[in-house]
Amino acid sequence: MNNTKKTILILTAQFGAGHISAANAIKEYILEEQPSYKVVIQNFISASVPKMNKPLVKLYEANTKYTPGLYNYYYYLKKSFDSRHDIAYKMYTPKLSQYILETNPDLIISTFPMACTCVDYFKTKNPEFKVPTITVVTDVVDSLEWIYPTTSMYFVASHEIKNRYVQKGINPNIVKVTGVPVKKNLSITQKKTHSKNINYL
Repeated sequence: MNNTKKTILILTAQFGAGHISAANAIKEYILEEQPSYKVVIQNFISASVPKMNKPLVKLYEANTKYTPGLYNYYYYLKKSFDSRHDIAYKMYTPKLSQYILETNPDLIISTFPMACTCVDYFKTKNPEFKVPTITVVTDVVDSLEWIYPTTSMYFVASHEIKNRYVQKGINPNIVKVTGVPVKKNLSITQKKTHSKNINYL
């Protein structure tokens, strides 16, 4: 991405504050480095099945409030679960794919696992669409639900998480330790790491 005018699409979701906070932090960082870029943050559910967003958010909030034990059990169960076996992505992908084609981004960044699933499915079905994709793993577990063969690069929270992914067969060269992005809290060291190793910005 060496031209001045680029469009970056960040796909996220409203389930908890972390995914959107990370998306906002990434946007802030990119615009500090490249003010001419157009950075679009999009709730992937709103772009695909907008009527589903509010009910799903309410369901998530109810689960975390009233049945946290059950939610935590499911959360850790997903560590070894490939999200492609969750057919929900087939509901989101058709219109999200259309949205991606209309937006025509130069880079797609995902901060939510199901968004990663949809992007992987989109790229598999549209091999001519060569846009690179980055996944920002906003969890502090080595869950397989974030991992897809078409992903160009992963940003993870710690060296421990990176090592766990490498042990699971992920190429260490595409896993970068950046921490979980937080607005106004990206260190100078992290910024230098990004600019040195990531050619997309």
